[in-house]
Amino acid sequence: MKPYARVLTFLFTLISFTTLTITVPAAPTQVSADSSGTVGNAASQRPSLSRDGKKIAFSSAASNLVTSDTNGTADIFVRNLETGLVERVSLAGTSEVYGGNSTSASISPDGRFVAFVSTQPSLISPDQNGTTADIYLYDRDNDTIQRISLSSSGTQATGASDGKIAVSDQG
Repeated sequence: MKPYARVLTFLFTLISFTTLTITVPAAPTQVSADSSGTVGNAASQRPSLSRDGKKIAFSSAASNLVTSDTNGTADIFVRNLETGLVERVSLAGTSEVYGGNSTSASISPDGRFVAFVSTQPSLISPDQNGTTADIYLYDRDNDTIQRISLSSSGTQATGASDGKIAVSDQG
């Protein structure tokens, strides 16, 4: 018997005593749809999947993914892939936000936090740099949003904050 054959036999023996469960969806899932499955009426982009594969954050200009989305701009959404529930996270509390787009969603590995870029000046007051792109962090557990593109002294950026965003379990 060749040396590599023993190793393969040993590995096969180990594998035969374990159970491997793989869940495969029956069909592709349309992520950019409302909670009832109606497909979004405009483009969606830049998805970010949580580590467990149960939540996905994305940017969309669709106005029909949640009720009362009347701002006419791209927003950040999170879809629970198990329940189908869709929530908009680029809001100032429960108020409609006007004046700019939100893009580049990044969801934390556990799905709690969503970081994104936005030019919406009314997400957090005061916004002293107007429609300059800022980076925000939304906490889905506490329904809070904070601007994180600040200097160490808390000063807002005078130039655009953008680029590839990643967020940890701790936000």
